[in-house]
Amino acid sequence: MPVQIIQLLLNQIDSSNVVFNISKRMLKNSEMNATAPIREFLSNESIFDYNQMADAHKEYMECVILYNSRSIVAKIRFGFPPIKREARFWIYGLNKFTNPNDDILIAKLEDQLIVVPLNQEVKHLENIKEVFRSTFLNLKTKKELKRRKRSKKYKAFKKDHINQALINTRLGLDGELFVYFLERQKLIDLERDDLAKLVEHKSETEGDGLGYDILSFDFEGNEKYIEVKTTKGTCNT
Repeated sequence: MPVQIIQLLLNQIDSSNVVFNISKRMLKNSEMNATAPIREFLSNESIFDYNQMADAHKEYMECVILYNSRSIVAKIRFGFPPIKREARFWIYGLNKFTNPNDDILIAKLEDQLIVVPLNQEVKHLENIKEVFRSTFLNLKTKKELKRRKRSKKYKAFKKDHINQALINTRLGLDGELFVYFLERQKLIDLERDDLAKLVEHKSETEGDGLGYDILSFDFEGNEKYIEVKTTKGTCNT
């Protein structure tokens, strides 16, 4: 384990730390032994206390993996196996950045648990605080944007129902008049001026209770009862 890397990290970290080796079995099983030094570190830094945990139980916590000038937000799982009371833990995603027999350093940086694989070049560890802060600044910004979106206030307004009713009435009347004159013109074009004169706007002359709006006729003089529905859409609508 390069002493230079360890010293470089210790100069930037404001807490105690612990270094452990990850074996092939640990990577395969996605589970690591929480040895006495690890448990002591977690307890002393008020991160986690295995003594307060029940058997066959699991708890999860957020952590940050610092690797190659990036900080990756991850989860760490603490727990005991179902049968043996042997403290275990696992850092999700750690197998993407480590190989068997690599050393791992865990510490606390600005009240956040950090995980640092020691298999990386020194240049990636020279400014871990800046890398760490940039990621959490982005996360805080995203959370704030989501919070603002959820708390967005919608401005109330009053709807003028009387005016809207008048508009709707006028729209309906326009449609009925359109059909009334259309029916008259159709009969005139068929040279049935006698029938055209009998076309009647019933909803205006007798009211809405008849169930239809326009009384018209076909070429042979048979009555047609037309109910008109009007839209502000195009003629195709």
